[in-house]
Amino acid sequence: MKQHRIDDPAEIDATSIAAHVSAGSRVIVQYSKPGYCTQHLESLNALARIHKRNLEIRFYGHYSSGFDASVLRSIPDVQSLSVDCLMSASNLNALSCIHELKELSLGVYDLDDKNILTKCDLGSVEDLALGSTRSGSIDLSVLAGCKKLARLHTSGHTKNITTVCTLHGLKNLTLSQIKRKDDVAFVSDMPQLLSLRILLGGRTSFTHIAPANLESLEIIRVQGLEDVGDLGRFEKLESVRIEDQIKLRCITFGRNPRLRDVRIINCKTLEQITGVSALKSLVHMRLYGTAIPYESFISNGVPASLKTLAFYTTKSKRDAEIRADLASRGFREFSEPSGCAQGN
Repeated sequence: MKQHRIDDPAEIDATSIAAHVSAGSRVIVQYSKPGYCTQHLESLNALARIHKRNLEIRFYGHYSSGFDASVLRSIPDVQSLSVDCLMSASNLNALSCIHELKELSLGVYDLDDKNILTKCDLGSVEDLALGSTRSGSIDLSVLAGCKKLARLHTSGHTKNITTVCTLHGLKNLTLSQIKRKDDVAFVSDMPQLLSLRILLGGRTSFTHIAPANLESLEIIRVQGLEDVGDLGRFEKLESVRIEDQIKLRCITFGRNPRLRDVRIINCKTLEQITGVSALKSLVHMRLYGTAIPYESFISNGVPASLKTLAFYTTKSKRDAEIRADLASRGFREFSEPSGCAQGN
C-alpha cells in the first residue's frame, strides 16, 4: 500500500486525509517534537475512528525533551500507533488507554520496564513491532494472550520468546539483532509460519531451522554466518533473499518445487550456488556482488521457467558484457517495465 506522510502538522486537514485514503494510501500523521495540543489530537482521534488502520499516528524523535506518552489518552480510538525511534519516554502507562489497537510499533531505547507489554491492551493487536532497547529485556510471555497476532518484529528481545510457538495465527516473524547465544531453533516448531526474516545479530549456521510451511525467507547482515544449509528442506519456499553475508561461500537449493524468486545480494565470498537448474518454478533471479564466475554459473544451466536474470559483478564494463550476453539468451534484466535498482 502507498503511504502519505504528514510531518508535524500545525492543523489537521480532514478532507485531505480522507482524499488520500480514498485514493488507496495509508496516511501517517507523525510528530517529531512536542507542540500538539489536546484538541489537535482529539481531532485526529475522531478521524482514526473513521479511517481505522488506514490512519496511523506516530510519535518519534523528541530529542530535546523526550516523549511524554500521557498525550496518548487523547487518542483512545487509534488502531495503528507507532511510538518508536525514541531515546526516552515517560508515562508509558497511558498505552493502557487504547483498546482497539490493531498495529503497535514500540521502540524506546532507554526503556527499562521489562513488563511494558502488560501495560498494553494487546487483545486485538495483529501487528506488533518491538524496537531495540538498551537492555533488550522485554518479557514476551504476555504474547500468550495475543491470539490475533499475525505479524511480529522483535529487535533483540528474546525473554520467553518461545511463547510465540503457541500463537497459531502468527504467520510473519522478524528476528532482528538476535545474539549468538540465543537459540532460535524454536521457529521449527511453528508450522503455521509463512514468512521468516532474520536481520543483524550473529551466528555461524541456520542449518537447524526448518519451519514446515515457510514460503518466504530473508537472511540479511547476520555476522559470522557460514552455512544456511540445504534450502531444499523448505518444500513450500516461494522466495528467498540472502544479503550482506561476507563469510558465506556456498548456497544449495534442493528440489524447492515452488521457488519463484531468488535474490542474492552483496555476498562477496560466495563462490557457488548449486541446484539452480532444478528449480522448475523459478521466474526471477538476481545475483549482485558475489565471487561466482559468470561463465561457470551460466554453463551449469538454468530452468526454462526463468524469465528475469540479472548478474552483477560491480564492475561496470564486465556487467555490460554480461548484460549483453543475458539479453542474447532472452533474459530480461528487470521484472517491472520501469526497472529497479540493481540490488533489488
